[in-house]
Amino acid sequence: MGSKIFCIGVNKTGTNSLHQAFGLLGYKSVHYLDDQGNNIKAMIESNYLNNRNVLAGLEQYDAISDWDYPTYAIAIFKAFDEQYPKSKFILNTREMNNWIESRKNHVLNNQAKKLSNPDSRDSGLEWQVFDVDAWKREYELRHQEALDYFKNRKSDLLVFNVSKGDGWEKLCHFLGKPIPSIPFPRVNKTTLKERFVARLFSVFFSKPNK
Repeated sequence: MGSKIFCIGVNKTGTNSLHQAFGLLGYKSVHYLDDQGNNIKAMIESNYLNNRNVLAGLEQYDAISDWDYPTYAIAIFKAFDEQYPKSKFILNTREMNNWIESRKNHVLNNQAKKLSNPDSRDSGLEWQVFDVDAWKREYELRHQEALDYFKNRKSDLLVFNVSKGDGWEKLCHFLGKPIPSIPFPRVNKTTLKERFVARLFSVFFSKPNK
């Protein structure tokens, strides 16, 4: 099997920016949904649980990001390494408090979507409730597991923080690619409108009943 590029950090840590960057570098990249609109998280988890190749149905892609649910993420990234030797792994990261705030906005937007349109595809999203303590444990465990797993293979793992300014120079050096002449794509997936909706939803539903 050919080598791949796997982003193995938690979500809301620059995966969309990296997805755009991979495309600009000439890789066929997939992020959350494949070209047919299939949820790659569900596909990869199903493959893993049914002892199939973890990328069955997705082998045409060179770079994979925003692919995981927390439950099996660590076991799956290790399966990626076993099944796709000589692949490159990126531990996409972000300062924890900023990351928690981004996840909160994400959940609030999901709740607002469900309330406004309970029959939509997004109404069944897993991210409907807050569990900040669990999120912190997930963040810490993911980072520790990744760093421990690759501690003797530092050339195979890149720690990459888009929010702190990591960009083309660091990424291209790791991948052995020339640096493009265009700016690195810093994509903030949570738009100002989404932030406004999240805050409005939070304020409205946090008011005590009279």
